[in-house]
Amino acid sequence: MFIEHYDHMRPGPTPERVLAICRLLSSNPLTEEEMKDRIYLTKTAATKFADEWDAVKAATELGLISFKDNVYTLSVDPSQIATTVAFRRAVATRAFSNKKSTFFRISQWYIGSNEAVFNASNWEDKAAAAVKAGIDKIRDNDMLGWRFWASFLGLGYVHGTELIPNMYIRVKDVLATEFSKSFAFDEEIPAADFFNWLLAKIPEAKMPDDSINLALSSAIRTLRDTKEIDVSKLMDAVPMYLYNIPEDSTNQISHIIVKEAVCK
Repeated sequence: MFIEHYDHMRPGPTPERVLAICRLLSSNPLTEEEMKDRIYLTKTAATKFADEWDAVKAATELGLISFKDNVYTLSVDPSQIATTVAFRRAVATRAFSNKKSTFFRISQWYIGSNEAVFNASNWEDKAAAAVKAGIDKIRDNDMLGWRFWASFLGLGYVHGTELIPNMYIRVKDVLATEFSKSFAFDEEIPAADFFNWLLAKIPEAKMPDDSINLALSSAIRTLRDTKEIDVSKLMDAVPMYLYNIPEDSTNQISHIIVKEAVCK
């Protein structure tokens, strides 16, 4: 899932299950047998609870837990699994750092496809489109597993058989944790400087032609609507172009103010 393509995106190990595995180890390390006893409940339930054991594998791939000398140990500070938000931010740092993983490659393709992702009406067709785009061996099961993590980590919102591209949560998390290390809140900065900085933090959103895709543009518009940023187009300033939505008032911006409210 999170190592190197092709390693399958399995639907079973959802973010909630991986978090539960991490919290299981928050008090004490457990041997493999102790882990299985806690997860399977009975020794005959291994098949029934295979998804839960896949969650152990996913947590290991993400570096959240480690396995050495037949013992599983929590590898992150307990504060990183104390809340769903803290867990999401800890996972995002790891999940998007490996550009060779199946998760990253599907994410980059999906949000980079803009409205074209809606041409495929189901996850099987989306998998076929991913393969056609050069991500070999992708199946509908991979897409089903990917959508849980993509939605959780803030790439968009699941609606029926679609994941609507909108990186609001992903961008908000980065702004809340990283922005003040490079810029000051509530001060105007050039949009070009902002996007250069931001795209270094969210490499899955970077486009080959340096355009701003639909998912990222939707995030900027959502942050504007929630009043967590202000955007403007100053006269004679060189603008940055968002993904064009004719009905929206913001398609060009030259300056951005990121408000401290984004941290809430």
